[in-house]
Amino acid sequence: MNDANTIRRVDSKDLVEVSCGYRCDLDNTPGLFQGEAYDAIQRNIRLNHVALLPRDHGRAGPDVKLLLDSSQDVLVEVHQECPSKCSMTDQEIAQLQLDLEKAKRTAAEAEGKAAAATAMAEQARTDAKQTMADLPAKVQARVSLEAEAKRVHAEIKCDGKTDAEIMREVVGKLSPTLKVDGDDALRGAFQALVGSWDGGRKNVEAAIAGATDQVQKQDQAAQTNPVAEARERNYKRAQTLFGMTDKELDKADRAIRAKAYAATMTAGKVN
Repeated sequence: MNDANTIRRVDSKDLVEVSCGYRCDLDNTPGLFQGEAYDAIQRNIRLNHVALLPRDHGRAGPDVKLLLDSSQDVLVEVHQECPSKCSMTDQEIAQLQLDLEKAKRTAAEAEGKAAAATAMAEQARTDAKQTMADLPAKVQARVSLEAEAKRVHAEIKCDGKTDAEIMREVVGKLSPTLKVDGDDALRGAFQALVGSWDGGRKNVEAAIAGATDQVQKQDQAAQTNPVAEARERNYKRAQTLFGMTDKELDKADRAIRAKAYAATMTAGKVN
């Protein structure tokens, strides 16, 4: 320090405090050091100047100041030892940095878990609200399903069964040979079969119609039976030639049938 004006101000006690200037890389990640919280860390500190300042102007406070030898009135270099509690080796500093990074990761994980738990709780609340909103419709749908099932299958037991199990049992009852795969196909088959079910009335009507057709066919066959037609002609001829009444013709016909049956029995053709 050779500037005359600066030396004069130092001698007059005008400049007594010092302030160091430096550059650094600022890490704004907060954390804890020896139980005390901090907001940021200065890394890679690089000193670039020392400023002389008037009293109470130094950034580090009044204890950071020039120290002069009183006998020779010259600046002297003073080395002040750090307290033992602040003395750290490079290995200790490196370990401290590792611990700090680990603490940062742990804090980030905890923050992530907390955020996930909050999201899950919010989703659970949303799902619960939706479930409550959908409940009346689901109850009504279940009641309708059971009513439809019992209408076509009076013996069915619905308690403890899922909707799909009820529908599958009804489909099996109404159409035993029908095979369906998948919920959509099952529901479609159930709706089609139950919707067209009429309590069996159509089956009865079909059976009656079939029986009626059979009777009509038998009547037509009887009307065109050659034997019956031949008998009718013989009746008419006998009435014309011999003047026989219907009663007499029936009696004669029975006698002829009896003789024919007796002859068959004698020949061993009838057991």
